[in-house]
Amino acid sequence: MVNGRRLIPRWFACLAILLPLVVALAMVGVALASEGVSQWLAGSMGVVLSLLTIAGLSAFASRRRERVLRTGADGVVIDCPHVLVYSLVAAWLGLLVVAGLSAFLLVTDFDGIESPGFTIILVVAAGLSLPDLVRLVTGRLHRWRITIGPDAVTYQGYRTSTTIPWSKLHEARIQERGPAGVLLDRKGTGPDPVIPIVPFRLPAAQVVAEIELAHRRWA
Repeated sequence: MVNGRRLIPRWFACLAILLPLVVALAMVGVALASEGVSQWLAGSMGVVLSLLTIAGLSAFASRRRERVLRTGADGVVIDCPHVLVYSLVAAWLGLLVVAGLSAFLLVTDFDGIESPGFTIILVVAAGLSLPDLVRLVTGRLHRWRITIGPDAVTYQGYRTSTTIPWSKLHEARIQERGPAGVLLDRKGTGPDPVIPIVPFRLPAAQVVAEIELAHRRWA
């Protein structure tokens, strides 16, 4: 919390959890009432949305509290929970399966699809995510991680990998919105990256304190 306000509003957290859960239950109902490829499609979509619900619970329902962090060979490393990563990756792979089934229906039974426009959008969106699948396989898609080392602070997450040497960092401070997290104020005119707090189970204030402590020590 900052100035008595939550960084992540309760309504947003509830929406991120309840929306995929409600739609997942609806997809289960559709699967039970369908047959053939449509049944598999609805069931697969229900699994994908259930995995997204698990990810939402990990990101928004888990309590953020201060913890004692251990210093290793690379410094202090703060990782997001395994369950968040695995559920999101599994949901993404499941979505590719759904897109494959949808493409099959578009080719074999276009007139039987109740929402062909949505189905086409789904297939196109899944196709556009294939480059990220290549990044995942080649190790260029990152787990959310903060590394506070003796030489620099590094943030990795999804496609982003940013390293700022201590000599180039002005300060770290909490950013309340867009996204809520920790802003790394870089010296000079370069872009100031923001570490989103959603993937992590530490409060933003502790992340700021850990970075500032290392900054004073190593700069």
